[in-house]
Amino acid sequence: MTTAPAVKPGTGTIYRLVDPRDHETRYIGQTVQPLPTRLSGHYGKSSKSPKVRAWVAELKASGLKPLIEPVSENVPADQLLAAERAEITRLILAGRPLLNELSTAEGRELARLRDQRDHEAAEMTGWRELAAVAMDVLGGPVPPGDLPGFAIPEETWKFWSQVTQGYAARKAEMLRRGDYDGWNRMDREQREAVRFLWFRCRGSWGELRGIASDSFDRRMQHLFASAIEVPCATRQQGSKLLALMVWYTVAVQPWRHLAELGGIALDDSSFIGWCGGQDPGVREALLFLASADPKMIGRLSVRVDDPRFYGPGHYLAAVAAAYSSAIPALAIQSQMKTVLGRCAQDHEMTQPMADLLVRIDQKALDSAFGADIGADIDRDLHLSPGTAGRVMLALVDPGRLGHISDPNLQKAADRATQTLPVTDLPDYGGWHGYGIVGARAVAACLVRAGLGESKWKPSDEYLAHHQALWLPKDC
Repeated sequence: MTTAPAVKPGTGTIYRLVDPRDHETRYIGQTVQPLPTRLSGHYGKSSKSPKVRAWVAELKASGLKPLIEPVSENVPADQLLAAERAEITRLILAGRPLLNELSTAEGRELARLRDQRDHEAAEMTGWRELAAVAMDVLGGPVPPGDLPGFAIPEETWKFWSQVTQGYAARKAEMLRRGDYDGWNRMDREQREAVRFLWFRCRGSWGELRGIASDSFDRRMQHLFASAIEVPCATRQQGSKLLALMVWYTVAVQPWRHLAELGGIALDDSSFIGWCGGQDPGVREALLFLASADPKMIGRLSVRVDDPRFYGPGHYLAAVAAAYSSAIPALAIQSQMKTVLGRCAQDHEMTQPMADLLVRIDQKALDSAFGADIGADIDRDLHLSPGTAGRVMLALVDPGRLGHISDPNLQKAADRATQTLPVTDLPDYGGWHGYGIVGARAVAACLVRAGLGESKWKPSDEYLAHHQALWLPKDC
């Protein structure tokens, strides 16, 4: 019979507990006792760790017990705690499933970072899967179509035409030489050119500006100001550049955002290959933008929607999933529920979208509209079932004179119907504000793919009306 080596006075041992089934290290500890004595403590009821007690009990039920092995022996007693923490940290970094991984500050932080990293990776994979679904089901952005000429103001073109003649270099040289009068003169010329251009553009794209938010409007103004720094040999090229910049912000932005969510390569070549791979018109337009300025697509991809809410890529993914057999990955289902729930509240959910929401959220009605207070009122006031709900629906009916416009009452009325409200096409027609432009772009993709139809317009007229958002109207 082998006797366990004695522990030197004033020292201790760093040990590990090993699962005999897979020989995986499950616990790191320290002791000044002989290892068999310490193991007895774990195997009995004196272990302070609930996770270790549960694991030992699981082994015991199978007629097994942990294996105990030394990691470092004869460690000075005053160094035991530091040595134990170092070994725990080392194994956590190596990905070992320790039961006491949270026993140190380092372990807690590493575990948090690991969980966050794993969750972010799972989310990215889920969005990437839906990006592929969206491209397969919807076929990519609506192409720009035939672009009419845009009358660039003479004052603007006088400046813009100088850009191809080394304007930026001459302006920088003036600053280097200290010719501030010359630099200020050239800067005034540029600001005047931008002013004339925006005055014309804000009328030519007035409908789009009216739909979108103030931040979108400011973004358009900034983009047009940057456009005249891009060399264009002819007015026709300049006109095409402006129109395609607007097309990108309308039609391509949801796809770009979904690509970002899914970790799809965003360099110009990769993105154009993915986004324009199915439509020659989309590909040609993206190649034109990329060739005009290597930073153009990145500059156009800056989003202006409110960061407190989900963006156009989330909406695109939700619609694509609804019109396919795809079930969103578990890691992104919570976000998908929120996006679809918001569509339900806005009465901009189609039947396939409602079906998807119910599949991933069995309590979809409560999630979207809250508890059924109409049923509570009926019970409390001894009314026939459904009475309070019908009253609330009448109060929020816009067809009635003096109807009450209250979002909380609307939610309660919607919940009382016991069904998710659906519409023909989720295009947010008549809505204004951030996100509406992206929603309309996604709806247009549905119409083009033959998966949705407006009850107000035939599909070809609907798409033509949508394309008109980025087609300039001469003023």
